[in-house]
Amino acid sequence: MSRRLLITGGHLLTMDPAIGEIPVGDVLIEDDTIVEVGAGLEVDAAERVDATGQIVLPGLIDTHRHTWQTALRGFGADFTAQEYRSCIRGSFGMHMRPEDVYASTLLGALEALDSGITTMVDWAHIMNTPEHADASIDALVDSGIRAVFGYGTPNDDETMEWYQQSTRHHPPDARRIREGRLSSDDALVTMALATRPPHIVTRETMINDWRLADELGLRVTTDGGLGGGSWNGVLWGPGGHEPIRALAREGLLNERTTFVHCNNIPDDELRLIADAGASISISPDSELHVGHCFPVTGRAVSLGIRPSLSIDIVIQVAGDLFGAMRSILVSDRGEVGARHYAEGSGPASWEITTKDVLEFATVAGASAVGMASRTGSISPGKKADLVLLAPGALNLEPMNNAIGLVVLQAHPGNVESVYVGGRAVKQNGSLAAPLRERAIALARSSRDHLFASARLEPGWGYKPLLQPQWRW
Repeated sequence: MSRRLLITGGHLLTMDPAIGEIPVGDVLIEDDTIVEVGAGLEVDAAERVDATGQIVLPGLIDTHRHTWQTALRGFGADFTAQEYRSCIRGSFGMHMRPEDVYASTLLGALEALDSGITTMVDWAHIMNTPEHADASIDALVDSGIRAVFGYGTPNDDETMEWYQQSTRHHPPDARRIREGRLSSDDALVTMALATRPPHIVTRETMINDWRLADELGLRVTTDGGLGGGSWNGVLWGPGGHEPIRALAREGLLNERTTFVHCNNIPDDELRLIADAGASISISPDSELHVGHCFPVTGRAVSLGIRPSLSIDIVIQVAGDLFGAMRSILVSDRGEVGARHYAEGSGPASWEITTKDVLEFATVAGASAVGMASRTGSISPGKKADLVLLAPGALNLEPMNNAIGLVVLQAHPGNVESVYVGGRAVKQNGSLAAPLRERAIALARSSRDHLFASARLEPGWGYKPLLQPQWRW
């Protein structure tokens, strides 16, 4: 017998252009699927949730997070990108046991859910052994989040062999996972191939990795500081790194790839991404923090790319998309204002609005992970991935512009309820206490092991010894 749930009286930000915003609306859920959206629905439902005074929005979507680093939260608060690579990946990665990966991934996934993120790409470049891969997937499943497990490369004591014009092919264990426990593209946890970008592998390795993804029927998400800063004197564009053009030359550029960061990718390569129907993932907080330069937001949108949003690394920045939405908007407006000032004028209006940014965090995110027909909006036929913001919050009252409040003023503490596939994973402002407490205990124990193994201590002021091989 099917289960029916009716959410009534909420202020619906559906992000569905055919439905729009409904100031007082209802959502009918049957099992894991939204079946009806509207005002004053007259239906029989075994369960009702009164959402009067609450903002109801689609679950947020984080398209790139290195969840395996959660137990190291905040340690890199003053790191640049090369310091991050030297320390976190050069000192800690080799000491990560499968149980450490499980602990960090579980805590990171629960943190995401707690802040209204219902879908997350777990960008796992910590595949030191097959057991590490299984631990990541176990944690995602146990958390209850909708996730894409991005099978990456190792971060072991041979990490640099996987970077710096690497000839090593993507770990073959990815095939085991794809043909085994993540063979379905319709499950709550699915799979992608998290590849190294073209500028840090050989041409032959690039071709092999992208063809492996195609053979396994997987989407590709590629990071590696793509389009970020320059720590080795090489710039992005003609005469320097041209990763998008390298893929296009080999016929590997298609709509099933997400390019992470892209800050300094020139316009001609962004056009290649747009023409291919591929997507990008912007991590505004971490990009500004580590020295990647300003996010590519404005240029991407002007060329027809609707970017998705992501967190990247909580060793440096917060793990919620409310902050990321603010950052991507205010950084873009700061850039626009600076350009106008240089010309002796000021902006008359903004090209990128708060509604655009909420779309980046929902609809565009769903498209980037290949789930546009499944999630990203409150639409009949899509999975019931929903977020309800608590009524009466001091920072959200009075409600004069619901979209503006969500993008520029809300925070994780406002999240009252979270549904993933119609199942409540957060109610009355709290996740299930036993799972939450277990995740914290495991992460603390893992943190102690990792710092002891790396012969470091938690705290402020540590400056990593910069190793030349991490300057890329």
